[in-house]
Amino acid sequence: MSFSLSTALLVDSAVVAACGAAFFRNRHRRHSHPAFIYLIFHVMLFTFRGWAIRQGSPTFLGLSEAEVVRALLAADVFLLSAAFGWLMPTPAKWTETPTSPRELRPAVVTGVAVFLMPIGLYFLATRTYTSGSGTENVALSTSYEIFAVTWPGLLLLGLVYVKGFRWYLLCPLAMYLCFMGLQSQDRFRVILPLILLGQIWLDRKGRRWPTTLIVAGMVAVFPVFVAMDAIGAAYRTGSLTPQVVSQEVSRGIGESFSGGSNDQLGLDALGVAMAQSDRYGVPLYGKDYVNVLFLPIPRPLWPDKPVLNEAVVKLSTSDRPLSAQGAVLTMPGSLYVDFRWVGLTLVAFLLARAGLWVYCRAYAHGMGTAFHFAYLLVAASLIQIYRDSLTSLVTFLLVNSAPLVVILVVNMLHKPPHRILVAEAQIKG
Repeated sequence: MSFSLSTALLVDSAVVAACGAAFFRNRHRRHSHPAFIYLIFHVMLFTFRGWAIRQGSPTFLGLSEAEVVRALLAADVFLLSAAFGWLMPTPAKWTETPTSPRELRPAVVTGVAVFLMPIGLYFLATRTYTSGSGTENVALSTSYEIFAVTWPGLLLLGLVYVKGFRWYLLCPLAMYLCFMGLQSQDRFRVILPLILLGQIWLDRKGRRWPTTLIVAGMVAVFPVFVAMDAIGAAYRTGSLTPQVVSQEVSRGIGESFSGGSNDQLGLDALGVAMAQSDRYGVPLYGKDYVNVLFLPIPRPLWPDKPVLNEAVVKLSTSDRPLSAQGAVLTMPGSLYVDFRWVGLTLVAFLLARAGLWVYCRAYAHGMGTAFHFAYLLVAASLIQIYRDSLTSLVTFLLVNSAPLVVILVVNMLHKPPHRILVAEAQIKG
């Protein structure tokens, strides 16, 4: 039995509405809940994109309507399976407050920041672009240098978490994010810190949801993120003017609302991934995840080191060069490529339950604890993980957020002086 695109879109809209209504009736609903973040992802990259294709938007790599319909139905299967895992009753012990939650100590955060900040500032000064520097690439020997550029901003975010929204932290953080926004590459360096900053603010204020003003601000700046690459390129060549900014933002608005932005091709990527996987013949069974083990080895020491997107490389053909186009599989696509429909049902459910457990334990530990901070690091990257697949959990947590992971490790190993423990016990008593 085949469906038309219009029928598939109506089914998808009904599924999204039902899952959304069930989520907002759930007592655990909150801004950082993995289900809420995935609903946003699904609507932006699957639902909205499907309606854009229905209105005539061209598809990626010649995707047929039948392939679009199949991808949309697969996305709905993933959403329903994951929603069942997120929304089914949770055991009482998941939400029990631990007797002695480990706090994230300001002294540890400050100490790590003092040690790592000079290293991050050095790479920020030597491995970034300034106005008029041209379009040539900055010479990099390893990807470690790329991620070291993010350290100053991440360390400031760690200090904001433990010290609050102090002006002497927010001012340099704002300057850092503005400068990184002009680099015309890797927009996650700006977007993910902003998401984390917003989540920290909401949890410090005890709010479950952002205010209307914050939501309006997010909608207003979204076209700027779409146009960030072009604005950064103009900055590097010394041709950035208010007219260029206005022109690129207008283009970003047009692409975003028409569903034709490169950031909104999730449905296309899923459809191509499914078609190419069937063409490849056999599931990959997660073999490409083994390459994560080789991630710490610098490429100059191993020029032929396996790449993290090996699944994309294997599925690329001359008529559909996914790798050359920089395509991503999305989480549903990755699970289908690895495990077919079992991945879209059973594995999706298991991942949702695991994510819900971490979420519940994080808020049971409470604001100011290491567990809660660790969860926010994951939650801030969930959009990217849903887009790129589970390998991003490693790259964006252990690699991109390395300074914050160091803080967590040191905090876990650090034993405070006895007098501090006694003082804390007296206060709690």
